[in-house]
Amino acid sequence: MKQPVRCLINNAFVPWVCNVAAELKIPSAVLWVQSCVCLTAYYYYQNQLAKFPTKTEPDINVEVPFMALVWKHDEIPSFLHPSCRYSIFTDLILQQIKRLPKTSSLLIDTFEELERDIIDHMSQLCPEVIINPIGPLFMMAKTTSSDVKGDISDSANQCMEWLDSKEPSSIVEEQGMIVEWCPQERVLAHPAVGCFLSHCGWNSTVEALSSGVPIVCLPQWGDQVTNALYLVDVFKTGVRLGRGEADEKIVSREVVAEKLLEAVVGEKAVELRENARRWKKEAEATVAHGGSSDRNFGEFVDKLVANIWLEKLPGNTNNYTIGIWKINHIDFIKIVVIVSLLSCYITFPTSWLYN
Repeated sequence: MKQPVRCLINNAFVPWVCNVAAELKIPSAVLWVQSCVCLTAYYYYQNQLAKFPTKTEPDINVEVPFMALVWKHDEIPSFLHPSCRYSIFTDLILQQIKRLPKTSSLLIDTFEELERDIIDHMSQLCPEVIINPIGPLFMMAKTTSSDVKGDISDSANQCMEWLDSKEPSSIVEEQGMIVEWCPQERVLAHPAVGCFLSHCGWNSTVEALSSGVPIVCLPQWGDQVTNALYLVDVFKTGVRLGRGEADEKIVSREVVAEKLLEAVVGEKAVELRENARRWKKEAEATVAHGGSSDRNFGEFVDKLVANIWLEKLPGNTNNYTIGIWKINHIDFIKIVVIVSLLSCYITFPTSWLYN
């Protein structure tokens, strides 16, 4: 006997899934794999709630009420800057932001303790959507028994054995090791790691924060430049090595050495490490039983099982009602997950990137 699809979950890079779900009258949710800060920036841009750089004013700062910081033009998600060469990604993300009212829930790979004020602000901006911070997802995955994993290649034990041979927090001063693929989560959790030189993608950012490892920030594009800003100035676990590809600078080996030492030696290094360890404790607590992400994920699943969702009334954009469907006890809940094209390393035709 065929079982009905109860919910469609999509990534922001496939926004059309929300339309399909609405047409089929199936509840939908969005899995947002960037920070809530970036989500809110896109929301402000799409709804013209703040002034962003334009072709005629490319270097203006961005001031929005919820931010503790004023963003410089090269600190906003680069997809929102007029000089961005990857307009296809900008269009996809903004299409998803526009479709948010069609979704029932927004699942974010973050945790309340990390972005509480911004999560609360976004919930006020978009009250028709339930904001569910359920991260760090890589830690949440460890709380369930499953063989599913995100690695696209088998991890070689060689690099872990090499780390095992090193002193605690020492590998930034050692000769490096090049491997085809490594288990980043295990590497960051290893006591030999002194710091993490990273492009500051959100996955790497959350994994480093959750592992208690300071970051030397070398962002390039997209949300990376914004993540680097928050790692350095808000989360207080990073030192800045570069400002992104818009900076058009080659970082010298001398500057790299200087920043690595800054991250592992001296008073600032001690502060970075203490802050990183604090975020590690927060991350561990949030995914533990009864923690905020554990509760949020449980509430999402409970609503899915009960099949209780906010359903927009036809022809009325302001009124909502609770739609309740009866479920037989032998029914199975089926969730169709549309995985991000980027996360799956599916390559877009090169010509798309420069439209």
